Amino acid sequence: MLPNSDSSLLTLITSPPLMSIDLSPLSFFGAQSDGLKVNSTVLEHVEEEYSEIIRFIRTPEGNGVGAVRMRGGESWRTKKRGRMIVKSGAWDTADFVVVLDYGELFSFGRIG
Repeated sequence: MLPNSDSSLLTLITSPPLMSIDLSPLSFFGAQSDGLKVNSTVLEHVEEEYSEIIRFIRTPEGNGVGAVRMRGGESWRTKKRGRMIVKSGAWDTADFVVVLDYGELFSFGRIG
């Protein structure tokens, strides 16, 4: 989940396929058709998307996210006010990851 510029909505990130969705809790739990709205979907095939996600890391301002997978991971950033997600980087292996600068920069390391 990521913050949304509209305080009545939440932005959900799913994978696979990677996409962002606006969730209106009141509409969703009220069984209204506008409770979920797809903002964007990544059309490019991401080979790593079939590797299990261990955890997500959100940037402090909420405009970027990192996905740490069993085999590697990647960082993504939002564009067009959260309506588009673009891949900004990837890594082969890491034990910890920090995603910064709206998802543009990342740093990772290994323990041991």
